Amino acid sequence: FRDCGSGEFVLVGRGVARVIRNYGRRDEQLLGTLISGNFFGEFALLTAEPRMATVKAVTPCHLLQLKKADMDKTVHHHPNLKKGLEEAYRERVLANALARVPVFEGLTAEERNDLSRHFAPRVIPARILVWGEGAEESHSFHFIRRGEAAKVEEEAPGAGRTLKAGDFFGGEAFAPGGIKAGISVRALTELETLKLDR
Repeated sequence: FRDCGSGEFVLVGRGVARVIRNYGRRDEQLLGTLISGNFFGEFALLTAEPRMATVKAVTPCHLLQLKKADMDKTVHHHPNLKKGLEEAYRERVLANALARVPVFEGLTAEERNDLSRHFAPRVIPARILVWGEGAEESHSFHFIRRGEAAKVEEEAPGAGRTLKAGDFFGGEAFAPGGIKAGISVRALTELETLKLDR
């Protein structure tokens, strides 16, 4: 299951698979291992964004797949299922994101899971200065669930980049030196983030 597709919820019935971000690229990163009883695909189902990672079988696997339309019907009839998926999504995705942030990478997996419970959802309108000097959210770490933002570095014109679902910003707020002057993040579209205040 490649990171460019979306629309299926998959339960691992038997076997072992690896979850890999940037599969096949120089910056490839192992995010985790799935075994019998684990699942994946909830990110794409819950956010309508493309997958953030690739899942690759390590051993022969038996998988149970549920298409988005079928999952939507199931969630409609069983609303608590969506709550459970949201919680699983939040813990897994945030723990993986925190492992990629230099200021949090020294934490154990258990500490990252505990920290993930302190994140709160935030919706930010388009064109708002979200993070950086003078912005309201400058003392927060954000994980993007939906939407796009532009990260700009004044000292390196043209070196900015577009942040999308699965990206994060604001780790500097937790670093010993604090916020670096000249770095800002502006919402290009409406942004849905999970936010951790300092």
